[in-house]
Amino acid sequence: WSSDVCSSVPMPESSIRRRAAIGTAMTVLGATSLGAGLFTSIPNALVYTGGGMLLVVVGVAIASPLVGRPVVALVGMFYRRMFGPVGHLAEQNAMRNPRRTAATASALMVGLTLVSMMAVFGQSTKASVDKTIAESFSADYVVSNAVGYPFSPAVVDQVKKVPGVGAVARFRFVTSTVGGATAQVGGIEPIPFAKAMKVRMDGGTIDALTGRTVLVESKLAKEKGLAVGDKVTMSIAGEAASYPVAGIFEALPGISGLQYFTSLEALNTAGVVPADNMAYVVRAPGAAPATVRAGIDSVIADLPTITLKDQVEFAAEQRAPIDQMLSLIYALLALAVVIAVLGIVNTLALSVIERTREVGLLRAVGLSRRQLRTMVRLESMIISLLGAVLGVGLGLLFGVALQRSQADSGIGVLSLPFVQLLIFVALAALVGVLAAVWPARRAARLDVLRAITTD
Repeated sequence: WSSDVCSSVPMPESSIRRRAAIGTAMTVLGATSLGAGLFTSIPNALVYTGGGMLLVVVGVAIASPLVGRPVVALVGMFYRRMFGPVGHLAEQNAMRNPRRTAATASALMVGLTLVSMMAVFGQSTKASVDKTIAESFSADYVVSNAVGYPFSPAVVDQVKKVPGVGAVARFRFVTSTVGGATAQVGGIEPIPFAKAMKVRMDGGTIDALTGRTVLVESKLAKEKGLAVGDKVTMSIAGEAASYPVAGIFEALPGISGLQYFTSLEALNTAGVVPADNMAYVVRAPGAAPATVRAGIDSVIADLPTITLKDQVEFAAEQRAPIDQMLSLIYALLALAVVIAVLGIVNTLALSVIERTREVGLLRAVGLSRRQLRTMVRLESMIISLLGAVLGVGLGLLFGVALQRSQADSGIGVLSLPFVQLLIFVALAALVGVLAAVWPARRAARLDVLRAITTD
């Protein structure tokens, strides 16, 4: 059997090569922009990175009639071995109009590119959270309010009395004005805090944080040209004062967004109402974890909004917003996949209409209804797998690029969700099967004699 009896006119090879040349040029330009954003110190690097991604996607979509040929050939080789002549027909049908096949696959490609990119970035973000907590978090437990509000200092006072507790570090934060800009400032007791968190200092010492002094995060200090001994004008609770810089610290991943620390004494002097946002608990050497936890649980038993978490639970809490964000993104991108499915359905339906006479001839020479339905389903799967392979491949590349672009912002671990990416490809194949249900049924129900006499 051969699909050469088709009545449709194949796309000229010269046109395919012209599109491939344009697409390749855009892809190269996009890759150059992407590389400039990632590996140079060019201003607005994120703009170059995002623009490069866009150009690469558009370029691959334009060049996909030629780029997708190896994918179709690989799938076709499998089809011929598994399904014989029916598989060969499906492969030929998919490639008789490469531009249409590629355009249909591109819709699915775009959706899966975004989904795969966010899957890689999300997995890398969660892996980075786990690593930074393991490396910088010395505390064994975290006491906090489940609804995010401060709680009475009396809670920490009681936790300190629990047998087996070695140290408790109070942590408070307030909104202040620094240099005319709004900033969050953390309030700590330096010695207990140093026991609970592995604070790395680039200048000065954490012990020097006494009275109205301040610690400044190293990246911010570099931007503002601050060094130990310089003074920062800070307004806390409406009271402005000059705070000498006692030290420069490296960013603490477990406490993101805070670039200044001052002492609890300074907050009290400024008139801030004493209330703890969080407390880090360190067990005494040799203390039994179960005993210490039970003792702290007894302290907060009558306070339903106060929670106690160990390191594992704290890491899970930090990952929860990432999972929520990814779930929202996946739900939105599912709409793009639905649109892609409709595109595949329309393409197959149009293909069946164009090949009405061919379908009649194939049925006349012995192709059964079941084989005809299989042929249409296999053709649909080629389209969806082409979109999936291109989409997952680009998504993997972009996810790595996005992670590297944020490596200095705390996303320093690259973690690739291979199982999840394989699931995306498998789901794309399933999408192809489902999209072919109606066109395959319509083709199988065509009257053979009428189909043969169709012009």
